[in-house]
Amino acid sequence: QGTVRPAVEADIHFEVGGVVRKLGDKLRVGAFIEVGQLMAEIDPEDFELAVVEAAAQLRDAEVQLAVERAESEAAIAEWRQMQNTGEPPPLVRRAPQVKQAEARVDAAEARLSALRKDVTRCRVEAPFSGQVVSRSIERFEAVRPNDVIARLQATDKVEVRLAIEDRDLRFLDLPLGAPLGESGPTVDLTAEFGGAARKWTGRIVRTESSLDPNSRLVHAIVEVENPYADASAPMIPGLFVEAEIQGIEREKVFVIPRADLREDRVAVLVDGDQLRLAELEILRRDREFVYVTGGLQDGDRLCKTRLEIVTNGMK
Repeated sequence: QGTVRPAVEADIHFEVGGVVRKLGDKLRVGAFIEVGQLMAEIDPEDFELAVVEAAAQLRDAEVQLAVERAESEAAIAEWRQMQNTGEPPPLVRRAPQVKQAEARVDAAEARLSALRKDVTRCRVEAPFSGQVVSRSIERFEAVRPNDVIARLQATDKVEVRLAIEDRDLRFLDLPLGAPLGESGPTVDLTAEFGGAARKWTGRIVRTESSLDPNSRLVHAIVEVENPYADASAPMIPGLFVEAEIQGIEREKVFVIPRADLREDRVAVLVDGDQLRLAELEILRRDREFVYVTGGLQDGDRLCKTRLEIVTNGMK
């Protein structure tokens, strides 16, 4: 058993602050939105003006660099006219001034690049296709950087967290601590939805990192793709489901009612009317049956009569 949850759920926010100018048509609780669709937009005018100013500062820094390089070349030429040989010293060729001008250009370019990114950050688009869970802004409202504007959950996949007893792991092809990929066991999930029984198929894609020390349970994550494919019975988050995991197939397993068991033995009829107590190798037990892998043969007949005492050879 488990509860359906979205595979991906995220808070959406602005990275810059300002006044909300526009909201996307799909920014409504319960609405489905596609990746890249507009969610919200703040007024970019102040950021665009800052870009213009930063571009002017960059041009000014580039002019200053050009001047410093020209003065450097002139100083080097003058130094050589004085019949000096070798490489002129850094101070003569104005190396510190040139480096300082180059640093100012680098800083102006970086500031311009950051401000241009701020302009693009005025518009928030859906990072993935999903459904709007909540919305916390309105048009003309002022927002600050990192203010949450909405919560979005993905609709391409959902997950179910299942608790598995450690004693049941031997019946499953479920290696712990290793990636499962497409090789995880298939899981049939069922639930009552819309007044009818519904069924979905998923696959265990991973297990959690540790065994619960108190309950001795391992938690496995089942992934179901395209949960909204059937509009009449979508597998929505919050739905409680029953799970049946595909186990390892075994041959020659006998299923016996627990009521016929006598301390891990059963009475078998042999030679027509004699009884023999068969010692069983029990693979697993549940409320109604035991699953036996040894001690019985095909064609053995069980004694269903409840006897207080049973011994080998009884008739």
